[in-house]
Amino acid sequence: MKSIPPLTIIPAGAGSGKTHHIKETLAAWVTDAAYGVAPDKIVAVTFTEAAAAEMRERVRAELVRRNRLDDAARLDSAYISTIHGFGLRLLREFAFDAGLPPVSRLLEEDEENTLIRRALARSPSGAEIMEQLEGFGYDYDFLSGDSAEDQFRKEILGMISRFRSLGRETGSNAMYPVIEQEISQLYGTPQSAAMLNELLASSVSALLKKYPDNMAPTVSVKTARKELDSDFRRLKAVRTGKHLSDWNLWQKLRSMRVSNRNTKLSENYDDLARDVMAAADSLPVHPGPLETALNHARLLLGTVDESLQDYLANKKEHGLVDYGDMLAIAHAILTADPQVLATLRSRVDCLIIDEFQDTNPLQFSLLWALTRHGVPTLVVGDLKQAIMGFQHADARLMEALIRKPEVRVEPLGRNWRSVPALVQLTNALGPGLFGQGYEALAPAVSFTSHLSPLELLLSDKTASPKNWAANLAQRLLTLLIDPEQQVYDKKLGTHRRLRAGDIAVICPTNDMVKQYADVLRSAGLRCRMPSDGWFASRSVQLVCQALRYLADQSDRHAALYLAVTELGSHTLASAVEQLLAGELTDPQFEQLQVIAAGEPDRSVAQLCSETIRTLNLSPLLSNWPDGEQQRANLLRLEQECREFMTANLEALSCGGYHGSGLKTFLAWLTKRAERDDQQPDPRVVDEDAIELCTWHRSKGREWPVVAVCGTKKSVEPKLPDYAVAYEDFDQLDRLLEQARISIYPDYDAPESKAPLIEHLRPGAVQNAARVLYVALTRAREKMLLEWTDTLAKKDLLTFVRVAHLAGLEVGSNYLRIGEQQFPCRVIEIDRKLEIEPADHEEIQLPAGIGRRALRPEQYTGELTPDHLSPSQLHGSTASVPEVVNHRYAGEFRVQTGLEGTDRGQLLHRCFELLYDGMLDHTMLPALVGHDMAPELTCAVSAAVRSFADWVTSELKPLNHWHEEPFIAPDAAGTVVSGFIDLLLETQDGFWIIDHKSDQLDDESMIPERFAYYYPQLKAYADAISALHSDNPVKGVIVNWITLGMVTWGLENDDARPV
Repeated sequence: MKSIPPLTIIPAGAGSGKTHHIKETLAAWVTDAAYGVAPDKIVAVTFTEAAAAEMRERVRAELVRRNRLDDAARLDSAYISTIHGFGLRLLREFAFDAGLPPVSRLLEEDEENTLIRRALARSPSGAEIMEQLEGFGYDYDFLSGDSAEDQFRKEILGMISRFRSLGRETGSNAMYPVIEQEISQLYGTPQSAAMLNELLASSVSALLKKYPDNMAPTVSVKTARKELDSDFRRLKAVRTGKHLSDWNLWQKLRSMRVSNRNTKLSENYDDLARDVMAAADSLPVHPGPLETALNHARLLLGTVDESLQDYLANKKEHGLVDYGDMLAIAHAILTADPQVLATLRSRVDCLIIDEFQDTNPLQFSLLWALTRHGVPTLVVGDLKQAIMGFQHADARLMEALIRKPEVRVEPLGRNWRSVPALVQLTNALGPGLFGQGYEALAPAVSFTSHLSPLELLLSDKTASPKNWAANLAQRLLTLLIDPEQQVYDKKLGTHRRLRAGDIAVICPTNDMVKQYADVLRSAGLRCRMPSDGWFASRSVQLVCQALRYLADQSDRHAALYLAVTELGSHTLASAVEQLLAGELTDPQFEQLQVIAAGEPDRSVAQLCSETIRTLNLSPLLSNWPDGEQQRANLLRLEQECREFMTANLEALSCGGYHGSGLKTFLAWLTKRAERDDQQPDPRVVDEDAIELCTWHRSKGREWPVVAVCGTKKSVEPKLPDYAVAYEDFDQLDRLLEQARISIYPDYDAPESKAPLIEHLRPGAVQNAARVLYVALTRAREKMLLEWTDTLAKKDLLTFVRVAHLAGLEVGSNYLRIGEQQFPCRVIEIDRKLEIEPADHEEIQLPAGIGRRALRPEQYTGELTPDHLSPSQLHGSTASVPEVVNHRYAGEFRVQTGLEGTDRGQLLHRCFELLYDGMLDHTMLPALVGHDMAPELTCAVSAAVRSFADWVTSELKPLNHWHEEPFIAPDAAGTVVSGFIDLLLETQDGFWIIDHKSDQLDDESMIPERFAYYYPQLKAYADAISALHSDNPVKGVIVNWITLGMVTWGLENDDARPV
């Protein structure tokens, strides 16, 4: 029997093939019986759904390649998922041990935000902070548009998230003594507050006594007038005595306006002002800012504790769990109950952890519970790429494991991504970035690149992002039009000409990405990047305004929008004129009115699809220059409709959304777009577009050519800051108990900030080195690097400075790191170069439709949809068969208290539940989630019983199925899918029954409504015929619930039952 080491760590540098290594290792353990690893007893966790799916598929493919088909099939039962998915599976398997129902409901985002915000609003400590936001440093942020209240809420939500990453859901106040001591030590020894206050107050009084009036009118220079006016207002505020604890005011009084060569003031005023400034200069040793910081820290901890307790109590009361619970509760049951851990251990043969550097303390402790209980563990990660600290990941945990002597460390030693010159550059820079423990990689690519590997865009002074982007655009255009620029295509196995899709431009921030994209597009280069503006896009707004019109035909704004945009026939002037005259008319309103008059119980998704089809939007968008993007936006809108329909009603109600109609949907959609307004990517692969993304988003990806931009960005530590500290790493079993929060407050005095900044600077340098490493290792063949020479030698911490401190120097045609020199084309940028939108037009491909493997062509005719729901066929042209009406019961006119779709869904559900006669009608309210009066349940029960008796008597079914799902292609190749209300199998064939809750006045309306619905029923019949060719469909039946009648549609002459 071969044994797997208890714990093996695989440090895997960028491009070293870690996923390949995991695949090979797992396949070897499964195929070699000596290891005793069963494929369904593997636990493998990573940190994204995509990575988990890729791992599963690659291991499965390797097992299939080794002809282990049974093992590949059993892999579906393995625990291969994200860390949260693993935690959720543990909750389900050990629900009773955790005191949870077998299937707990997961909190939706709206619901979670609402519960947390309500809890925060009820916190006494939070209320105390809200009363003095300005005093605690919260103010309006002009860049983000966040109010002081918004900033406070964000800070608390961030702290709650950090505390929960430590497995803490109570007891945060207990950390205060250590936090108080740490803050006090970093602040230093303060002096007497009374003495310093009196010194400032007396100096201010002396100045105002001599100069009681504002000095601003005595000078002519505008800047001087403004500064003197501000000084005067501050001096008056101090004299009242109410603002002596306003530390921002103290700081501003340290730099009052006095005479200079352009503005002369009274010499005596200058002397008195300097006395005030000297008194205010005592701010760094004043005890007041320290007391404010300590009080703020105490209240923050109290707010976190109070809000968490309220939030957790609400969740428990309603039987809810959130993503944090997936880990916290799973960890609690594993560590609290040895029997649970032993049971899980019997189900697990090995543990694989990918991207281990991205684990937070709670995730680490959950997985460590398995490792310390004897599960052989393979850990794969790279400390150099530990850049997810903003998600509370803590690379120190991986460092602590590596240092343990009993751990086997087997680093991967080859780089399979980049050409030798780029690997050698990274290897040379690595020791400077990460110390002498840096593990160099050997280049292992099998092709020879035809590109020069290194280019550097150089500026001797700081330039704007717009100027940097213009120079980069100019260089990229030169490369793209040069036929000699050939890249190696891994799929083709040969070299080919460079295309825009081979290039990535990566920047440190999203704002910088947008700035570069604007300039590149102005230069005529197509760009692919995540972009906002989905909800405001024309295609989405056209449909939303049409839906608003359907919901309320008196909505004048919706009508005006539709009348003057692409679908309308008016100019703005003519539309307003008609509107003021009394009535606005347009042909499309008549089309929408037909939709509005249709079946009342249609869902939001059905109404959206009907609207898009009726307004003929798909063909229209196909000929727009950005038609692909607009069609992708519409697809997301339809998906949002489906998500709204399947959303939990309780969760929607908690978020303030009641009902399931159009108005509720549009309100829900508007709020949803505020959180996620990103437009979907119209193409899976776009060979004609340069890709832009942030350095963080580039992690795990690669391109033939990469431009590393934005290296001038500052990475100086910012205050306030919150970090996790540990007593030590000797006892990893007690990691969460030994973890605590450190708070680094922001002060107004730079001297008070300086010790905190210096304390945080090593961590900032380390994090910047890791982010820079990620950016520098994305290119396969060529890297372009921006470099500002003056920043390399300044103390300001920037990415350029970090690289320079690691040894990188720039020569005339080379880069030097220590004794190593690397050939590099150095291009000095043109600091006056600007590219305006009028200079070029972005390259536009022909408006296209169809499969991406085909050449895009102009739209010329009707489109065949790839997918169709039968309900979308309502009202379409069809040959209606002979029909027969039959009454099975009296009319059903009892009021349900619901209208439209809600009423229809209620009655459909009642017919489904009561049809078999096994359920007492008094149980209906609990099962359908609606408060039904006794007379209503009795009436419904009688109607269903009469209908069921009629079906049994007339059709004599052998089998029946409610809400039967189906999916089948139609004659045109369109995939048709849906649910049949009631499918009957008789001795002669199938019968399809559809329940309709239309409020029909009498029998005379049946022929028209049956003709309207028949295309839907015909689609059902065709699908069942295709799926069961050996058993014919005899006919279709509509059950008119309101009338207590059925209508037969006979599909063939012998279909009439006896």
